[in-house]
Amino acid sequence: MEYINLTTNQIKSQGEIRKEHSNMSFPRVWNAGVFDLLGIAPILASPKPVYNRATQLVSRDGAVQDVSGNWVQAWKIVELDKEAVESTLANAKKAKKAEIDRTTEQAILAVASRDRQRNYMAKAQQIERRQRLGTSTAEEDATIDVLEGMWVKIESLVIDGDARELAVDACNTVAEVDAI
Repeated sequence: MEYINLTTNQIKSQGEIRKEHSNMSFPRVWNAGVFDLLGIAPILASPKPVYNRATQLVSRDGAVQDVSGNWVQAWKIVELDKEAVESTLANAKKAKKAEIDRTTEQAILAVASRDRQRNYMAKAQQIERRQRLGTSTAEEDATIDVLEGMWVKIESLVIDGDARELAVDACNTVAEVDAI
């Protein structure tokens, strides 16, 4: 928790105040008596104001008294310049693409691990050779059908991931990126 010095309007943490008054013994829980003795008041948390995170930043700006006389956190909103807005959008796009890559990879691995995919590919190539030669068995033909279904599922996951990344590229605002 933070406290404001009612004389200087300086804001300090409880630890800083204890250090400043190292010769004093403080109770575990501070109350109005401690506040009066030190000439301080607690600063209550207040919600950040609504802001456009694509074009603005919000940061702490000291403390103010509310209508009830309580000291509360003050906030300020700063407009970002064009370069900062572009950088924020680029970072949001980069992060979203990384998220898409991660979720696509997880979905693919849920279908089959990389080692299994390689093993299945090798097995499918062997069976397809035998099919071309007309020497494959009914069991091998059924196996090919199963493997083809797996590859179709993996291919659809890759296509979906690619489409989502293209949608990210087309975004003009961070809100659009967030919506994907």
